[in-house]
Amino acid sequence: MLFNLNRLKSYNLLYTHEPSLAIFADEHAKELSEASDVLITIYSSKLDKRRNNVILNQVNRIFPKAKIAGATTSGEIDGKTVRTSEILIAFHLFSDTKLVEHHIPNKPVDKMLSELVSLVENNTKGILLLPVVVSEYFDIELFLELLYGSLPSIPIFGGAAAEYGTFTKQYCFSNKEIYDNGISIILFQSDKLHIETDYSFNWMPVGQKFTITEVENNIVKTIDNKPASQVVFDNLGEEAKALFPGLGLEFPFVFNRKGVLMARVIIGFDNENVILAAPVELGTKFQFSFGSRKNAIDYSLEMSDRYASKNIESIMAFSCIARLNFLKSDSQKELYHLPDSASISGFFTYGEIYHSDKSNYYLNETLTLAFFSENPEKAVENERIQSTVEEQSKSGSSEDSRLKILTHLVSKVTIELERKNDELNRKNETLVKYSKLIDDRNMEIGQSLRYASKLQNSIVFQKDEFSTVFEDHFIFFRPKEQVSGDFYFIRDLGEKIVLAVADGTGHGVPGAFISILGVQIMHSITRKMRIGKEELNAAEFLNSLREKMIKVLDRNRISKFSTDGLDISLLIIDKKTRQVDFSGANQCLIIYTENEMIQLKGDRMPIGAFVQEDSFSNTSIILEEDSKVFMFTDGFADQFGGKNAKKINSNKLRSIIKKNGSLPLSQVEEKFQNYFDEWKADREQTDDVLLLGFKL
Repeated sequence: MLFNLNRLKSYNLLYTHEPSLAIFADEHAKELSEASDVLITIYSSKLDKRRNNVILNQVNRIFPKAKIAGATTSGEIDGKTVRTSEILIAFHLFSDTKLVEHHIPNKPVDKMLSELVSLVENNTKGILLLPVVVSEYFDIELFLELLYGSLPSIPIFGGAAAEYGTFTKQYCFSNKEIYDNGISIILFQSDKLHIETDYSFNWMPVGQKFTITEVENNIVKTIDNKPASQVVFDNLGEEAKALFPGLGLEFPFVFNRKGVLMARVIIGFDNENVILAAPVELGTKFQFSFGSRKNAIDYSLEMSDRYASKNIESIMAFSCIARLNFLKSDSQKELYHLPDSASISGFFTYGEIYHSDKSNYYLNETLTLAFFSENPEKAVENERIQSTVEEQSKSGSSEDSRLKILTHLVSKVTIELERKNDELNRKNETLVKYSKLIDDRNMEIGQSLRYASKLQNSIVFQKDEFSTVFEDHFIFFRPKEQVSGDFYFIRDLGEKIVLAVADGTGHGVPGAFISILGVQIMHSITRKMRIGKEELNAAEFLNSLREKMIKVLDRNRISKFSTDGLDISLLIIDKKTRQVDFSGANQCLIIYTENEMIQLKGDRMPIGAFVQEDSFSNTSIILEEDSKVFMFTDGFADQFGGKNAKKINSNKLRSIIKKNGSLPLSQVEEKFQNYFDEWKADREQTDDVLLLGFKL
């Protein structure tokens, strides 16, 4: 016969109306009366302060002796179930613990610290903090750091009040009041209570490291001495502007602090400044990051092993809204392996509070846990479990670091694809047996490709900038696969515009890598042109691009064969004089006027290693007022189709321009698209397709 030896008992109740509270009180009257103290935590998804006050008053009336704390939420953790849009009320009935409830309003951090420390007794075993941080800012990180200096051995845990991703208004509850600022606090005082803390992160840093060079609390002004917002959109893409603040949850800044990998969520922008969910120190080196579902779930298994032999009686869980948005239905899997003997309650937050023997931390993107036990017959040592994560990479220059990581990313995807194909060929006779393995790997590869596509789009394509520079234009872009070897590049340097259309070797993953590499180097060249360090014509630009690309490919040991490289047509346009410098590598362009069509031909050699590497030639021409310029890769002309399954060919491309060049460019694009779709019909697309036109 099994006996329940738990002295601390916890229960969760989904609030619907007042009678549900009364029923709970009746059913647990004996346990409530025998408890040394009762903690009631209210986690509410409702931002209606009046309604929350009604619920708080009901709880106080039915449970007059209980201590009460709570917060508004982005979701609720009810046992091993994740909920949204609910009100979760958790009851914690202690046998050998006394509780102290308190609320500290916003004021100077040292005064807030002094007020909290004055409540601590010799037998204080832990402190629950539920702050309002985002809508009513105070320096929570400084507060936690000072608190560690005063109370280094007491576990601190909790989460910041939240709501559903609008970052507008949040509330915390304490006793009989609801507050829109400060911290609601519960202190646990006991001779028998044991509290352990743990956390899970699983956001993966990617790309180069950046340095915060100017910051005021949580407002980052410059990164690498550039406007902070510029750095964000240069890396996440101009399209990211429309997706904030939600996107800031999924691609936070990540850095290492005292052995713990930490995140800072971007919650908004103030002109050129970036506003983070919490402070960050000057000189912090960070990377952008993305989440890993598999790592999060695998780590939950590791945690379950650590606690399997411990008598855990109750668990408080605080998880970031970003984990809910990213993991979605998988967010419950993180909770599956926690001890079945313990009740679990908590909520999704705007920031998680974690304590180790090195410091207190204010985290983003994590799941933090506080494990409780009052059972003296199965006491465990009061040691906090720490998950320290080593820095992911140590590299030289930021540019090399980023290229190496991108190389690793693309190489991993390529290797997985090749391995999958090999296994399919070898295991064809046992296809049923290995179908699950294949499906799992397909899913992982698909996720990697989707992320690689997002990463390529954020780094390579600048559609907004194209629209800013050219009022009348079109871009007909149709990649063969999720990632593309074709790309365009545009940079407005003030008096001049640099514009290129390029085709990286192949298509898919290898082509995408070459395109990313080419764009990064072209960024480097145009940066020097912008600040006046280099004055280049189109041919000199391509010579420089070829030299740098060969060095990078050789340094990263990609290949020394001529198949690694770019075919490209490049223009440097003088806005005032309308002079255009053209240079091409295995590509040409067409200039259309009402009177004639001019084709400018490039040199018959690529950007990359080649048998005979001569200097590229430069052609200068003055654009007439009504001139339209068409630039393209070979994908359109090489598409097979029609009645005889032949290529469209370049003559037909020129014919379409000649016939329709006088139309507005948006209509010219429609002509190209219709012709391509009719020619291709239901045949497989041959290659990436990129064709653009503009009028200066």
